[in-house]
Amino acid sequence: MNILHLTTHLDSDSVSNYLLSLLPAEKRMGHHVALWGHRGDCLKKFQEIADEVFETAPRTKSELSPRLWLALPGLLSVLKEQSIDLMHAHTRATRVLAAAGSKITGIPYVSTVHSICKAQFLEKLFPCWGRAIFAVPEAVRGGLIDAFGISALPIIEVIPASPEHQAEGTLKIYEEVLKVRHEA
Repeated sequence: MNILHLTTHLDSDSVSNYLLSLLPAEKRMGHHVALWGHRGDCLKKFQEIADEVFETAPRTKSELSPRLWLALPGLLSVLKEQSIDLMHAHTRATRVLAAAGSKITGIPYVSTVHSICKAQFLEKLFPCWGRAIFAVPEAVRGGLIDAFGISALPIIEVIPASPEHQAEGTLKIYEEVLKVRHEA
């Protein structure tokens, strides 16, 4: 499976820590793992563990930022050139971009929510969760349900602490998402 992880930065934080443990585990399981993000202090680490690192993601938190939308052609190019099977978005901005990329290409996406968030107006209007949500940790699952309601959300999978179990859990959902895509 060719997996593209999307994030808006490669700095030291919970998103990067999660990716630094997940990507090697996914690779050990035989998958091609690429990362689309913006430079940061973890860039060299990611270059060592990912099959490909694309540094063309915009550094923004806003789904309305023109920089985000100007990056869409670059993302579409990566999806095509790398024959990506599945996108995995790790920030709100990349979830929105993954939704646009998915709409154009038909490539499915999933998302990980790394912290409890309030439901913003645009997030309720255009949720952009993808086919499944990974919650890191369990408290995030409850926060999502409180903020958005269970009926508004796709599958929510709580991610275990160990990297191998993280990879096993995410790959199980990836396979379900791709199975649905191929059956459609």
